[in-house]
Parts: sequence; structure tokens; C-alpha cells
Amino acid sequence: MTLDELISNYDNLLNGLDPIMLDEVTTIAQDGLVFVDRRITRTGTNSSGKTFPDYSPSYKLEKKRAGKYRGIVDLTFTGEMWRNIKIVGKFQSGTMTTVRVGASDAKTQAKMDNNADLRGDFMNLSEQELADLVKDSQERLFGTITGYLE
Repeated sequence: MTLDELISNYDNLLNGLDPIMLDEVTTIAQDGLVFVDRRITRTGTNSSGKTFPDYSPSYKLEKKRAGKYRGIVDLTFTGEMWRNIKIVGKFQSGTMTTVRVGASDAKTQAKMDNNADLRGDFMNLSEQELADLVKDSQERLFGTITGYLE
């Protein structure tokens, strides 16, 4: 590779950073949502590894009658809430890229608000989940940047 080719590759990389970062932050948000959903629905634990406070007696009975109670607070009855938590906004301003994850409709927002009131910020990532997201992102970005410089 010549010096001119290297400079051209760097120019291409710099010109492509905005869409690269938007794609990367979107992937991080999507993967983070999968991690949180999986942890809660499989283990009934918050980001600190503590089990959530139990359901109210009447709701617990309703879940049992429907055959949906598995002995943990999994924040799932029909799965509708988890299906309707999505990326609801993407923003870029200067060097800042933001992707917002939230409810895609008012009914889901009400469920999320209720769960947050009863169980705290249940959408937080655990330290391990965050570390996994960082590692995966670093690997993807290294591959992307290397591709521009070859």
C-alpha cells in the first residue's frame, strides 16, 4: 500500500464514521435489550443479581391459574411487554450518537412504568452484561476499522 492509498483509506474511514457509529450503537442497544430480557425472563433477577420482589398475591394466583408462574418474577405473562420494547429513537449530533430503547406503545409504557415503580430500574444492565457489550463492540469496531485500512 502506498502512502497516498493509506491517506485515502483514512479519509474514507473518517467520512464513514457517522454511519459506522450509528450502526454500532444500534447493535449495542439491541444486544443490551436481549441481555436484559434473557436475564429477567430466565432468572428473575435485577442487574445486581438480586431476585425481584414477589408479585402481588392476586397477580401471582392469576399467573398460576394460567400456568404461567415458574417460581420467579420474570415480568412476563404474554410476552407482549418484551416484544414491544424496541429502539424508539436514533440521534446523531456532532460526535454524539444516541439510540433510545423504550416502549413502542402506550400500553407497554404503562407496563414498564408499573414494573419500574414496583421493582426499580429493571432495564439496567449488569456489570457482566455491560462488559460483554464493550468486548463485542471493540471486536466489531476493530474489524470494521481494519477493513478500511487494508
